[in-house]
Amino acid sequence: MNNFHPIKEFAKVRRGASPRPIGDPSYFEENGQTGWVRIVDVTGAAQKYLSKTEQYLSPLGESKSVRVNPGDLIMSICATVGKPIILDMPACIHDGFVQLYDLANIDSEYLYYVLQFHEQGFVKKAQPGTQINLNTTIVENEIIFVPQAKVQRKINQVLSTIDNQITQTQSLINKYTAIKQGMMADLFSRGIDTTTGQLRPSFEEVPELYKETVLGWIPVSWEIVELQNIATVERGKFTHRPRDDARCYGGTYPFIQTGNITACKGGLLSDYKQTLTEFGRNVSREFPAGTIAVTIAANIADTAILGIPMCFPDSVVGVVVNQNMAVIRFIEMAISQNKSKLDALAPQSAQKNINLEDLRPLLIVKPSIDEQRSIVKKYDSISNIIHTLETQKKKAELQKKGLMQDLLTGKVPVPV
Repeated sequence: MNNFHPIKEFAKVRRGASPRPIGDPSYFEENGQTGWVRIVDVTGAAQKYLSKTEQYLSPLGESKSVRVNPGDLIMSICATVGKPIILDMPACIHDGFVQLYDLANIDSEYLYYVLQFHEQGFVKKAQPGTQINLNTTIVENEIIFVPQAKVQRKINQVLSTIDNQITQTQSLINKYTAIKQGMMADLFSRGIDTTTGQLRPSFEEVPELYKETVLGWIPVSWEIVELQNIATVERGKFTHRPRDDARCYGGTYPFIQTGNITACKGGLLSDYKQTLTEFGRNVSREFPAGTIAVTIAANIADTAILGIPMCFPDSVVGVVVNQNMAVIRFIEMAISQNKSKLDALAPQSAQKNINLEDLRPLLIVKPSIDEQRSIVKKYDSISNIIHTLETQKKKAELQKKGLMQDLLTGKVPVPV
């Protein structure tokens, strides 16, 4: 039996519509009952069901759009294409979405997973333009695997189980990330009492433990120093032009750029994809293991700690800490704590950037070495939990991807 058919054999497809002009406030209602689905609502959803939107339509706005109801399945078809979701609320969709309705012999949840599985296929078929987009014909003619109803239900059960696991893990990541952010503020204002291993009592509780400074109230034993007084702060470089000269690349010297650092999220950076030859190394600058790499262009003050010697260009600054005065990880945390301040120093141009004159005199608190280590230990205890959860989530996502490949193509028979 051939179980591969075009979507149009199982569902009708219609495109949404937008009230025009879209900026007319009369089309929207802050306390409205009908959601206005935008791509941010779909890509930001943690589950397969959409129960709230950022904006809501007035009755007038609804009359000029396309109504979708709880239980209906929609999919994005413009810019970010191939993102499906099932409505759990009354809503309207604009012309960047299609509704798949009047389903016959196919379960809406199963079709949701099928569309999710075909996302990359839709991306490849999207029509070019100012923004890539699909039309209803492309969606209708997509060939999908449609087994018997009882098999569909079994597949739904398997994929829903792993979806729930991913969602629960993400909720824990969000919880511990919020704890980590709150802890950072406390650690850099109250610190750790090294005799108890706990946060000091707050200023409000015991004001005599604190002193007033240009950085606010801090423990009396702390100092305030400029970054350049406890570390060497130097810019990376890559002076050769053209930058893509083949003579520079393919050697044994690791070469990283801002994207590598941003992805590292303050952690230890030992992975790399690009290398420099001896020629390339001579036109760049190599920094030792333990250097704090700080981005100063585009993304401001993203950080990573080098696990091995690496080279990088002038969009990155290397901070080499004097370890007799400070703990490397503590200084990385201090720089991250000042991210918003450093970002505010960047001129509003096509690409934000700061320079050494912004970073070198950066004022940071300096507890004793022992207290710095205690602060790092406390902070990293939460960071390690988050890292473990993120690893678990990635593993579950890979497992789901493999299951979809097996189950939504008929590759592996499903016992029922």
